[in-house]
Amino acid sequence: MKKASIVIPTLNKLNRLRLVLKSLEGQITDEVEVIVVFDGCDPEVIDGFRALQLSYEPIAVISEQNIGRARARNKGIEAASGEIVIFLDDDRVVSPTYVESHYSLHKAGYGVVLGQRNQLFMKDSDIDRFYEEPEGLRDFCEQNGEVEKYAFGNGAKSRIRWMNFYTGNVSVDRQALLDVGGFDESFSKWGHEDLDLGIRLYLKGLTFGYSTEANNYHLMHASNFDNKKKQCAENMRYLIKKYKKHLDVRALLTLLYTKQAVFGVHVSKEQQKKFEMLSQE
Repeated sequence: MKKASIVIPTLNKLNRLRLVLKSLEGQITDEVEVIVVFDGCDPEVIDGFRALQLSYEPIAVISEQNIGRARARNKGIEAASGEIVIFLDDDRVVSPTYVESHYSLHKAGYGVVLGQRNQLFMKDSDIDRFYEEPEGLRDFCEQNGEVEKYAFGNGAKSRIRWMNFYTGNVSVDRQALLDVGGFDESFSKWGHEDLDLGIRLYLKGLTFGYSTEANNYHLMHASNFDNKKKQCAENMRYLIKKYKKHLDVRALLTLLYTKQAVFGVHVSKEQQKKFEMLSQE
């Protein structure tokens, strides 16, 4: 059995995906595998992926139809052979200590590890340039990354860490994932399929750790500024109903639902302005 399997679902973001894969070079060994799940991607995207020149060979899982984030990640879990599964998005560049930091906390006894998340504003031309010449990528990320605060307190201190279970940067014991049935595929629209899994892992009794060394950098893009208020509200109502017998969980979900019903789900206006200015350069 391998130490770790990194599962990356993707949908037509090849320029970001390939930089993410490039950032993993040096961390992929015979004990670590990378699984890319193509969720209804255009044929030219898959062709472009196959033409990439990396120091390792990612495993490709291809779904010709768009099946959604929950089902796509389940396909990645099915293909995984690692002791732990690290969930990573196709637009998150990793730090040099990323894989080993996740793995070391699992060896210390944690069943779930949350990694530090950072927002990063980078021009498309720089994304392409750093793929071809990655030497300065690490410095750029460290100098320009902005730590993304967890929704319910800092992940290092929060007593309700399961509320911060985001698949952009999290790892889970693989057997625990299988025991709880993976992601709930009833989530076909955007939002909260990861939170649902976090709740089930919490109810199973897994301990949640947090690492500032297992950090990654989110390459912001236009869809991050869409207010997905309606989709999130629909999924949150489903969650509240699903956990109606767990009063502590339901109370926190109701609080989150109220917040999202008023404000929606989006990044700040300041970040949106920064992205728009960057896009005009």
